[in-house]
Amino acid sequence: MPAPIVSVDLHDAGVWARANLAPECVDYVVAGRDAAYWLHLAVLGNPRVNVRTAALDDYSTNAAIGRWIEGTSAPYAVVDRRLLPADVLVAATVERSFDTAAVITRPPAPGDPPCR
Repeated sequence: MPAPIVSVDLHDAGVWARANLAPECVDYVVAGRDAAYWLHLAVLGNPRVNVRTAALDDYSTNAAIGRWIEGTSAPYAVVDRRLLPADVLVAATVERSFDTAAVITRPPAPGDPPCR
């Protein structure tokens, strides 16, 4: 049997984000584009064809972490906690924790969409 694309913890974090946040407000800091794509479409329910889906190269782990360090990310993210550098953890607030996964937020920035 093939290994799952995302863990149960990431799935649960995504389900919580979908129930509590606007999908356009959620970024993904996970191990690779496949996991980000699965969370984006299957768990958060985003449309298959949109700007964010077309730009999935932006969801490589390094690119996603870079956006959080720069402050240019979406206001929230479903994250694999094991991948987060100290720079991101210090600046973020954990909204909800799911063992190895979490939903984090950063301070609001001008131009952020309404998220709740």
